[in-house]
Amino acid sequence: MNKNTLIRNHSEQTTTAADTHTDELNIKMTRRHLLKGAALGAPVILTLRSGALMAAASCNTGIKGYIGDGTTLNPDDYCVQLIQTCDNGTGKKVNSASIGYGDQAIPITDGYGNTTYMCPSPPDGSSYTYSIILSSAAYTSLTKI
Repeated sequence: MNKNTLIRNHSEQTTTAADTHTDELNIKMTRRHLLKGAALGAPVILTLRSGALMAAASCNTGIKGYIGDGTTLNPDDYCVQLIQTCDNGTGKKVNSASIGYGDQAIPITDGYGNTTYMCPSPPDGSSYTYSIILSSAAYTSLTKI
């Protein structure tokens, strides 16, 4: 073997070894990023579920107002049947056991093109009335478990 052949074989082996080492590092880094992402995402998923359960079971969801007290409804508000409050009579906190059926506020447009929102009529034959207003977020946290 001559000297040029030895040098060429040595440089090919060095290049192949460097490429293999780079590939191994890329695989390790990809695996590390995947594990870090999973570790960061898992608490969020668990928190969302447990947070919804806590909101539904505890007496910490505030109502926006009572029907007929002058509270202005927004398009995403819900008119809800109140069974009872859960905060010893102060009347501003509810949980999932405190509320009954609910419907989203409906738009009413006057002759001048002004739109306001109001509670819809309860379905025909129902024996309940709406009595409280909940925001969309509060209604969802109490009913979508």
